[in-house]
Amino acid sequence: MLRNDEAPCSFLNELPFGFAAEANSQGTAPKVRVIAGLKFGRYELVAPLGRGGMGEVWMAHDPELDRPVALKFLSPEAASSGGTERLTREARAASALNHPNIVTVHEVIRHEETSIIVMELVEGTPLREMCGNPQGIDRVLQTGSQIAKALTAAHAHGIVHRDIKPENILTREDGYVKVLDFGLAHRLRSESPTSGADVWGGTLRYMSPEQVRGESISPASDVFSFGLVLYELATGEHAFTSDSPFGAVHAMLTNEPVSPSSLNEIVPARLDSLILAMLAKDTAARPSAAEVERELGEILLEHEAAKSPATSRHRESARPRFWLAILATSLVVLGAVSWFVFGRRTSPEFAELKIQPLTSQAGWEASPAFSPDGKSIAFDWAEKLDTPPQIYVKQLNDSEPIKLTDSHAEGIVGPPVWSPDSKWIAFKREYKVSSSAIFVMPSS
Repeated sequence: MLRNDEAPCSFLNELPFGFAAEANSQGTAPKVRVIAGLKFGRYELVAPLGRGGMGEVWMAHDPELDRPVALKFLSPEAASSGGTERLTREARAASALNHPNIVTVHEVIRHEETSIIVMELVEGTPLREMCGNPQGIDRVLQTGSQIAKALTAAHAHGIVHRDIKPENILTREDGYVKVLDFGLAHRLRSESPTSGADVWGGTLRYMSPEQVRGESISPASDVFSFGLVLYELATGEHAFTSDSPFGAVHAMLTNEPVSPSSLNEIVPARLDSLILAMLAKDTAARPSAAEVERELGEILLEHEAAKSPATSRHRESARPRFWLAILATSLVVLGAVSWFVFGRRTSPEFAELKIQPLTSQAGWEASPAFSPDGKSIAFDWAEKLDTPPQIYVKQLNDSEPIKLTDSHAEGIVGPPVWSPDSKWIAFKREYKVSSSAIFVMPSS
């Protein structure tokens, strides 16, 4: 029973969380006791966050940067069975993925013979808590789009997660989604082919058919597991229901899932087809994560347009202009990056350039615009996905952003535009009745 409780999907909520690791007969397991108040490197343990088959995760305090972080320790059993290598692999894989929807790994520290991952502390709720009941289509599409973005970034770096499941996805209060636990991640191009034993890493109910059969994995394996998560969010049920994990595996290998719309009639037909395509037995028939991301974005636009018919015509006419703007912006950014990388090598005046973060509050920033005098920046910001963004101005120092527009005013504000003398800001506000107006206000 204790061994079963150490399964990766199991967490103990009661104390004690601290474990004492005794050295095994070969002396490969580290001796370490994890309790609140201890310091590992510069990090001081504060409170336990969770425990699973791989070990424990603790909240800690970083005194140098005065911020909370999460520390991941290995259990003695995991350390003595190759877990240290897996932990290092997780750090290497996650640190290569600098993406807002992937938990950031700061560093790996060593304490005696123990490796400890120091990572971003995410204050959120596991997606598992949403899976018991069908979620609203807005929630399914917004959550799914962010998971797809994370997987697209990972697959672009040749990294397959291999254990996508609700427990490994966190949602913050502001709607932001974070994918974590790259302990089973596999780098396709730089690592040797996956062995049959290693393929079995993961969680049975969310494995792809090829993982269960011990075949080679690919990004399509993540897409299948992602499809199972989307199915569960949309219907409140697993696509292959069974009383046991092995029963779910047998059903997955032999049966076809029923359409999500047959269990939840509000699921749009296009989302219905997408999820079933992601759950195809044949890897070649599944869409890529990038295609899933694009499809979910378009379904979300259609869903919002259906709720607000008055704005649908405007969105259809604005779509070509949107893609042209994206193309133009990409070309400008590409040119700027090329100049920065190659041109500044011979430009001594740029030798002292540094990166300075301007905002750090939770939420959604967009449309940054520097003032012509170079002293301030204007941007749109919304606390949550379902709240309209407002315009803020911030000086390029430690001052707090100044809110310029009213959160309670009707209409949606567009990107801010500065006057040549940096004293005024113009913006467009669009209303639900297919009308709009242009406003000008002092930048102060």
